[in-house]
Amino acid sequence: MYDISYSSNFATNFVTSSLFLILILSNSFLISSIIQKKNIKLFSNSLPIVIFFLFFLFFSFVFNILLIFNANKLLIFFFYFALALSIFLSLINVRYFINTISKKNVFSLEKDKSTKFILLVLFIFYLITILPISDADSLALHQYFATYIFKNGLTDLDIIKYFEFSLFTNSEILLLFSPMLKSDNFGSQLNFFTLVIFFILFPKKKNFFLFLVSCPLIIFFISTQKLQLFFSILFLLLFILVHKKLIKNKIEIFIFTLLILFYISGKLSYILIGGPLFIYFLILNKQNYKFIIFASFISLLFTLFPIFFLKSYYFGNPFLPFFDSYFNDRSIMDAFSLSVRSSEGWLFNFKDLKIFIKPFVPLTLSGLSGSLGLIFLITLFNLSLIRSVYYLPLIIIILVLFTGQILPRYYFEAFLILIFFFNYNDKKLVKYALFLQLFVILSLSISFVFIAYVNENVLMNKSKYMNRFSYSYFNSTELEKLNITDNVLAFSLDRNSIFIEENFYPTRYINSMNLINKNKNKNIINYIMENSIKYIIIRDVQKIPKCFSVLKVDEIYQKKSIRNFLIKNKKNIFNVYKINNNRCGT
Repeated sequence: MYDISYSSNFATNFVTSSLFLILILSNSFLISSIIQKKNIKLFSNSLPIVIFFLFFLFFSFVFNILLIFNANKLLIFFFYFALALSIFLSLINVRYFINTISKKNVFSLEKDKSTKFILLVLFIFYLITILPISDADSLALHQYFATYIFKNGLTDLDIIKYFEFSLFTNSEILLLFSPMLKSDNFGSQLNFFTLVIFFILFPKKKNFFLFLVSCPLIIFFISTQKLQLFFSILFLLLFILVHKKLIKNKIEIFIFTLLILFYISGKLSYILIGGPLFIYFLILNKQNYKFIIFASFISLLFTLFPIFFLKSYYFGNPFLPFFDSYFNDRSIMDAFSLSVRSSEGWLFNFKDLKIFIKPFVPLTLSGLSGSLGLIFLITLFNLSLIRSVYYLPLIIIILVLFTGQILPRYYFEAFLILIFFFNYNDKKLVKYALFLQLFVILSLSISFVFIAYVNENVLMNKSKYMNRFSYSYFNSTELEKLNITDNVLAFSLDRNSIFIEENFYPTRYINSMNLINKNKNKNIINYIMENSIKYIIIRDVQKIPKCFSVLKVDEIYQKKSIRNFLIKNKKNIFNVYKINNNRCGT
């Protein structure tokens, strides 16, 4: 599926996405200028970025409607229309776009060393952003789902086989741009350009950007197709608008409700973060509560409702994969929802104190890109700062903690609020922490760029880069060598992947079922028989249920998932067995 959807050439794999996003960005400024020339006052100086997000809200709505009517073949025609219109508008307003950005002092590099530094970091980040897809979540869910439904639609999707797809929201819907643009890194580029437009519109908040680019987690956000940075910056923008009381008229109120619900539509758990902000907004604007409720209802039809309808119509549960027992009898959904909740959560590992340290300090090399850093800890215990933002970051943290999650990325919105409103005041502790984090992040980023572009020569050999940094890609090339067309249960694969052929079944299903059914042998037997498995790839033959008679026919190399480039992926030998006889019954 990957080979027919994306370009094998490095340049064409990212140029189309970059040009398209620049078009959207330029047209956001253009429309903003047209509105301002008509003396319509909206959102002060933040109007261009508001329009930027409204563009993608509109795209997600149209994509959802086309999928509801099983018209996925029309997606490409809508895209071409939007592209042609964007090009036309940009061509006739090139001069205005350049002048507008110049007025924001983005090009005044000689006057400001910190701006120079931030732009240098952004350039390095861009080089990372345009690298081919490699992270596991994107390969198994985000990018895979978008690519699959672009080609096939939702009608014939086997949600039992592709149960991870049940997590899809507007984050995955927006990634439909990826196969349209033949670019597997559209998501990471959208994350990056969202950061860029925020920088253009808030050029004086240099400390904020220094804190942000020093955050270890930022490396993960700019290299993944997960649109968390895109939605997180949207949340920060909305908080700024509410907190600074920049929402004054009914048009602004309506747009706010659209965008806050659009934010929540990016991931089901965002209700825990967007909900408190909505309540905060309602309290500040209680005199308009009737209109806010009305506007919210209308906004719901454009944002969340299409997602709920898609999940309900095609898969029988609007909240899939959660609460599935109330709608269907699918044990895998109950098992999968439990696995999502338990994944690196404190509810199931509360005795392990390390998980409470990880949000602030990475404890391993592989965890370097998963921490929020020391600055998050410093700001979190700044009581005056917490009071100034009406305790919303603390509320967010507490609500997320109650769900059992401890992964740092779940607290990123709280971190953004704190660093945006943090008064630096040349505090020595902050200065040292910032210097340390910037040094680490910049060193890692430059090292990674050097390895990718020089050592692995990604410009000329995209597959060589992917072979090293995407364990899934490496595994898929090894599996292809087996030349097996029958169904294979691969214990070497923990998850599905856009690279893996459909006849190879990973162990994610079995591992999830083990959470609700402790009879692991039975889970394996059932899975093998339900999917007509003929071959098993495993290291230890003793783990194959004894009722299967197997014969070793081959062996292959496979890699485990490791995100950090500093750690070399070890190749492990796996044995390939053919099932000769089944004595397990029916």
